[in-house]
Amino acid sequence: MTDSTDRMDAEGNERSEPSGSDERERSGPASASDDLLDAMADVLYVIDEEWTILQWNDRLCEVTGYTDDEIARMHPLEFIPEADREAVAQRVYAVFDRDAVEAMETGIVTKSGEVIPFEFNGAGITDEDGDVIAMVGTARSATTKARQRDLLSRVFETSPVGIAVLDGEGRIVRTNDRVEGIVGASEAELVGRHYADAEWDAYDGGGEPLAPGEGVIGRAFAACETTKDDEYRFERPGMEPKWLSVSAAPILDTAGEPERIVVAIVDVTDRRERERELERKRRDLEHLDRINAIIRRTNRALVGAVTREEIERAVCERLTDGKAYAFAWIGDPYPTGGELDARTWAGRGAAHVEGISVTVGDEGSDGERTNDGPTGRAIRSREVETATASADESKVVPRDEAAIGSDVRSAVAVPLVYGDTLYGVLNLYSDRPEGFSEEERAVLGELGETIGYAIDATQSRRLLFTDRVIELELRSDSSASFFIDATKRVGGTISLDGVVPSAEESDLYYMTLRGASPKDVLDLAADAPGIEGRLVGETDEESRLEFRVGDASITRVLLGRNARVTTARAEEGEARIVAQIAPDADVRTVVEAVREPFPGSELVAKREIEREARTPSEFRETVEERLTERQATALEAAFHAGYFEWPRVSSAEEVAATMDIAPPTFHQHLRAAHRKMLEAFFEA
Repeated sequence: MTDSTDRMDAEGNERSEPSGSDERERSGPASASDDLLDAMADVLYVIDEEWTILQWNDRLCEVTGYTDDEIARMHPLEFIPEADREAVAQRVYAVFDRDAVEAMETGIVTKSGEVIPFEFNGAGITDEDGDVIAMVGTARSATTKARQRDLLSRVFETSPVGIAVLDGEGRIVRTNDRVEGIVGASEAELVGRHYADAEWDAYDGGGEPLAPGEGVIGRAFAACETTKDDEYRFERPGMEPKWLSVSAAPILDTAGEPERIVVAIVDVTDRRERERELERKRRDLEHLDRINAIIRRTNRALVGAVTREEIERAVCERLTDGKAYAFAWIGDPYPTGGELDARTWAGRGAAHVEGISVTVGDEGSDGERTNDGPTGRAIRSREVETATASADESKVVPRDEAAIGSDVRSAVAVPLVYGDTLYGVLNLYSDRPEGFSEEERAVLGELGETIGYAIDATQSRRLLFTDRVIELELRSDSSASFFIDATKRVGGTISLDGVVPSAEESDLYYMTLRGASPKDVLDLAADAPGIEGRLVGETDEESRLEFRVGDASITRVLLGRNARVTTARAEEGEARIVAQIAPDADVRTVVEAVREPFPGSELVAKREIEREARTPSEFRETVEERLTERQATALEAAFHAGYFEWPRVSSAEEVAATMDIAPPTFHQHLRAAHRKMLEAFFEA
């Protein structure tokens, strides 16, 4: 840094000579400071109120081409274009008179006469009394400033963050393109508006409205300091609500007041949604743990239940014994639709509910279903169905809302299915507005299968061990039944001998055909979907046929309802079926289950009968009465000789030899004994 004691007047005339050598002595801290100032890219100079250039850095020499000796003899205005000298002088006087900070764009005149654009800034240096004794100034190349402005502009426009610049009154003066992508408003729409109108911070983190000035921008104005990363809910008509992270940094003037506010806006909606999703999954897992614990208790209760009523009561009570579900009820649907009445219920307000009834849903003339809530959908789809009150209020809450509670927000309908039989629908209601997760629906679906199996097992046990049963006689002329249709088309009589249920989707039917050609019947079966038939045996009077039946049949429907079919006979396009059901079974439900797939079916008679109970000794006596002496002997000899063990202890030839008969004769007696014993067993 160079100094001088030369003096020149306002017109630039020399007033004195330099006081010493042009060479500067540099040592200690002063030398380090001078080196730093000389390294600056800007021109730096100091002048006093006598217009003496007291100090300057090497940059002034580099820009102007003058030496230190020449500069020491020059007036500051000699470096200014003549046209701008008066304006520059006025700004210098303002610094000395008012301690103002002044700036002006002009040029520096070089030794060669070239004018280079520069921006000048000047500020006063005061003494202990606060009087300005000198002015320090800088000059920055306009080219460098333009490059810096261009760089800043590029950063401004290419930033992934929305940037808005506000003036000291809070009005928007500039925004980048990213702001439009975030808030849906262009720069032209925003410039001139107050930031409060833009509603970037109109709602707090909980979605509550904020008063003007309470947000991050208002606080930046008030505190005159940077405020960071406040998150707000942003709403704009025609747009999905967003979450924005907003930061604001003030640029202060010389008085310490905000001259500009730079606002950074980041769309954090995706992050907030991820956080919400993680939180929802965490709550769902906790809820699912509670549900699994409830279901484990429910399953334990099912093991000890011996009647359907006990099963349904245990299920409803266990599921509502806690906060997981507010209310539960089980209804037994009619296959043809209509009202679904509750059989059992438990939970909030249960003591005041006489019964619950919902409309399953009938299809109107326009093809739309009325009152098509989750229960009706579950009956038709045999899948778990849900609904939320906010979207479908009338279909979520049962008729007596007051008893259950107006804060019920979601519902789920779980079909109770075993095999082809729908035993009912379990309806659960919750206070949770988010409804039921996929995992919870899967767990409830498995529970529905378990309940269906338990009900089926109790119904089967009731029919197996009860002494009194309900005997139903049904008549049907429905052509939907293959066997009824076959007798109508080829004549004859088809009687059911027995059904062997299969684990697959088809059962084996053994039938006796009289008065018609078995070939004609089997030809019909070959063209019928879901039916396969073959000839088992034939005599002059009758034929024995085997059918694999995959489609619905009246017998299969009855078996699915835990009925025991005792006789089934089709003749001339009409069938008569006699079946037995447990005394507590719903006759109407059984009959409706037949009528739905087989129109033209009706209940002819209903009788309560006493079923003959047979003890093991009575069964043995029945078998012995049917066997001849030789058949009984062959059966007993084979048993004691180990013929039925595996591996066999004695062969057929060895047993025949002990009986002193030929092996074919032994086989004949043994097969006859087997057949008669099995007849007695299956007739029991």
